[in-house]
Amino acid sequence: MGTLKTGPVLSLRGVSKTYEGAEKPALDKVSFSVKPGEFVSILGPSGSGKTTILRTVAGFERPDMGEIVMGGDVVNAVPAFKRDVRTV
Repeated sequence: MGTLKTGPVLSLRGVSKTYEGAEKPALDKVSFSVKPGEFVSILGPSGSGKTTILRTVAGFERPDMGEIVMGGDVVNAVPAFKRDVRTV
């Protein structure tokens, strides 16, 4: 039997992202955690950062600040092809 990990499977800790030429950040210190077995939806109006959150978690974008933690490991520098992430 493997070791059972406790704690969140995903955490964003103060994640910020501003795209070049933008007047305001796409993400401004976003923080949340997802526990094992939880189902999470990201809702908001157009331009609120939903897609940027997904792209940052998947590794297609790098945050300017903050940490993305998966399974207890900071994955900010892990390339997308090495992350076990799916988005819909």
